[in-house]
Amino acid sequence: MSKLIIQELNPRERTGIYVGWDSYKVAEKDALWTDGIASCISITLYDPLSKRGALAHISAAYFPEIPKFLYPENVINTLTKELHPYQGQLEATLAGEAFRLTKWASSLIRKKLQDSKILLVGEDLGNVTIGREVHFDCNTGEVTVYRYQ
Repeated sequence: MSKLIIQELNPRERTGIYVGWDSYKVAEKDALWTDGIASCISITLYDPLSKRGALAHISAAYFPEIPKFLYPENVINTLTKELHPYQGQLEATLAGEAFRLTKWASSLIRKKLQDSKILLVGEDLGNVTIGREVHFDCNTGEVTVYRYQ
């Protein structure tokens, strides 16, 4: 099972595959990480049996330069297609949405997770005024959210 860890300090090292804004990556037994998660949302999906995972960094906005497959209502379908075929039940974590007055994007994503029968094992949404960095170890399923200080 995935594990979500929240740290109130800056990461000591940044290893693995970097995921840029409005993009995603898939890895097997490797590490993924992204930064600049403030009003954006990071989503991890993890298959604990194959140790394959996906990390997406989405703006949760509708701009022409953002691919539609990364819109909040589409991102779960995009990631599950990339992880297919998965061997076990997928697990998810969410982080971000720090400055949003309403949590419309995370609500859409939660609904998609529920409809897809994907277990949400942890989240760190809102209440951070500076931002976050997310590190995802696909070998262990551990997701560490660093809250910038």
